[in-house]
Amino acid sequence: MSSTVIVRYGELALKSEPVRRRFERTLIESIENALGDIRHSIRTERGRIFIDTSSAARTTKILSRIPGITSLSPAVRTNASLDAIKIQAAKIAKKVLSPGMTFAIRTSRAGEHAFSSREVNVEVGSLVLSLIKGTKVDLSHPDVEISIEVRGNDAYVFSSTIRGVGGLPVGTQGKVLAILSGSMNDAAAFLMLKRGCKVTPLFFDTTNRLSHPATKRVILQAKRLSLFGADDHLWVFPFRKILGLIQEKTDEKTSFFIRRRCELRAAEIVARKTAAEAIVTGDDAELIEGIMLTNLNAIDGVCKLAVLRPLSCMEEDEIKEICEKIGLKHANRALPHQAKIDVAINIEELLKLEKILNVEKIIDDASKKTKRIKVG
Repeated sequence: MSSTVIVRYGELALKSEPVRRRFERTLIESIENALGDIRHSIRTERGRIFIDTSSAARTTKILSRIPGITSLSPAVRTNASLDAIKIQAAKIAKKVLSPGMTFAIRTSRAGEHAFSSREVNVEVGSLVLSLIKGTKVDLSHPDVEISIEVRGNDAYVFSSTIRGVGGLPVGTQGKVLAILSGSMNDAAAFLMLKRGCKVTPLFFDTTNRLSHPATKRVILQAKRLSLFGADDHLWVFPFRKILGLIQEKTDEKTSFFIRRRCELRAAEIVARKTAAEAIVTGDDAELIEGIMLTNLNAIDGVCKLAVLRPLSCMEEDEIKEICEKIGLKHANRALPHQAKIDVAINIEELLKLEKILNVEKIIDDASKKTKRIKVG
C-alpha cells in the first residue's frame, strides 16, 4: 500500500514569495537526490511537501537528515470526508493503542469543509473509545496522539512525527570549504550545512597513508557528513613535509601560528579549485580563548577568503551534544598541538620565519599532490 510522507519546513515559510519558491525548489532537489532509486512522487502545498511512496519508513529515515526539513510524518492519505477519516483513524488506532493506554486526537484543517476540527476530534475519539476498550482520552499527556491534517479534498492521518534537521536547504547560501580533523569539532561543517551552505570537506594529511587510523577517522566523518548533504568527495592535502619543517625550525608557540597560517594558505588553494567562497574551521570558544582573540588576525590575515568559525561561541558539552544527535564521532577535541598563547604574536617575526622556510613554495608544491577521494 502506498503511503504519504508529510514534509514540513520552518524558516522557508518566513521568506518572501520569490525567495520561498526558490528555496522550496532547492529543498525538493535535495529530496530527489537523497531518495535516489526509491520510487516516489512529490506534491507541494504552501508549507508542506507531500511524498507518495511505498517505502515510507526508509524515506522518512533518509529525509530526517536533510537540512531545511523541520519534521516528517508517515501518513495515510484519504478523502476529506468524515467517514473516510474515521476508517483510517480506526486502523491506525488498532495498531498503536491497547487497553490501559491514553490517547488524543488532534485535527488541523486548511480549506472549506462540512465539518469543524472539533467535530473530527469528537467523532474519531468516540470511535476509538468504542473500538479499543480500556483506553481513555487525555488531552494533556497522552500515550499516543493520532493526528489528522485536512487539506482541501485530501486528509492525512498519522500517529508519529519525526524531528528533522531544520535550518535552510543546502545550496541556498553559497559554498564553503570545511577543514576536518576527525574530532568532535567537525560539527562545524554540519552547522554550515544546516545554514544552507554547500560544504566541501578538506583534510590535512600528516601521515601520507590513507590507511592510517587518523585518516580513516576523517574519512568516516566525511562520509557521515555526506548523508546530510556535504560533498561526497574528500580533499586530502599532503601536509607531512610542511609540518615536519615547521616543527624542526620553530618553537612550540611560533609553530602553532605558522602551521595554522599554512593550513589556511593550502585551504585557499583548494577553495579556488572548488569555487568555495569561504573557509570553515572547527575552532571553538575554548580554543579561541587559548589563542587570544587579538591573535586571530595574525592567522586569518594570510587568507583572502572569509574564515568562518561556527563553533566560536560553543563549549565542549554543546559540541558533543550536536555530534551525538547527528552520529559524528566525538573523539578528543581538535588541535592538540595548540600551545597556550598569553601574548600578542609578532606578525613581522612570523613573516620573516615564513620567508626563511619558503612556505609558499612548499605549499604550492604540495598542492600538486592533493587527492580527491570518494567517501559516499
